Amino acid sequence: MSLLRTDRLYRSFGSLVVTNNINLSIAPGERHVIIGPNGAGKTSLINQIGGQLPPTAGRILLDETDITGWTPDRICRAGIARTFQRNNLFVNLSVLENLRLAVEARRGNALQFFWPIERFRPLIERAEELMQRVHLGGDGARCCSMSRPRACRPLRLHG
Repeated sequence: MSLLRTDRLYRSFGSLVVTNNINLSIAPGERHVIIGPNGAGKTSLINQIGGQLPPTAGRILLDETDITGWTPDRICRAGIARTFQRNNLFVNLSVLENLRLAVEARRGNALQFFWPIERFRPLIERAEELMQRVHLGGDGARCCSMSRPRACRPLRLHG
C-alpha cells in the first residue's frame, strides 16, 4: 500500500510541460530521491505535492485520500512536511522560538499573542524536544529550518 502516490501528475505553463504524467508510489518507511538536471521539473513536482503549485491534471493521494488541490497548510496538517532552500526564519527570534511557532502553526493556533503563559508550555516542550532530536544549540539556522517540518508531525519522517 502506498503512503504517498501520484497518478498521472501533469503540469504545464502554456506550451511548456514541467511534469508529464508522473506516477510515483512511496510505501511507508521508503525513501526516494528525485534526480535530474536543472529545468527537469523536480521542484515543480515537489511544489505540486506540497500544494504550492496546483497540477494541470492528475491526482495526488496521501493514504489513498485525494489531496489534489489542497492548500499547503492543510497538506502539512495531513502529514506532508517540506523544507525550502531559503530558511525564512524569524532572525530576531531564537531557534527555540522559531520552532515553537512551527509547532503552534501545526496545531492550528498560529500566532496566538494573547494566550496565558501556561498555555505555551506544551508548545515549548515540543520545540525543545525537536531541538534535542537534531542536536541544536542556541544557533543553527539551517538545522532549524530542517527541524521545522518535524514540528508538523509528518506521517512518516524518519531520522
